[in-house]
Amino acid sequence: MISLENVRLKFDSRGIAGLSDLSLTLSEGTVTALMGPNGSGKTTLLRILSGDITPDSGKVRVQAPALFVTSPEVSMDTNVQKYLVGRVKDEMGEEKKIQLTRDLADIFEFTFQLRQKMGELSA
Repeated sequence: MISLENVRLKFDSRGIAGLSDLSLTLSEGTVTALMGPNGSGKTTLLRILSGDITPDSGKVRVQAPALFVTSPEVSMDTNVQKYLVGRVKDEMGEEKKIQLTRDLADIFEFTFQLRQKMGELSA
């Protein structure tokens, strides 16, 4: 299980928040994806969960084993849709893969990012 209670992290003296009062509980056996616009705190959250950085306040509990999956190396010149199509199982035809990526992008509201190059996205 992963649990965060009122986790805060600010990056500078102006009080710009990396995370502000984040509370979250993920049960054992769940798979979760983080999505959001640039600067929303996705990478900051993962760095806190992995122990790379410590929040200014709040409680973080990560019960072992927690598995953080990262993507394989990818060319920063590849656009997002091409990357996603390449990650879909091979048994599916190319046109179905393309349609699936478009449908998912529409559901998760990142249609615009399909045309962007991987190197243009936040880490």
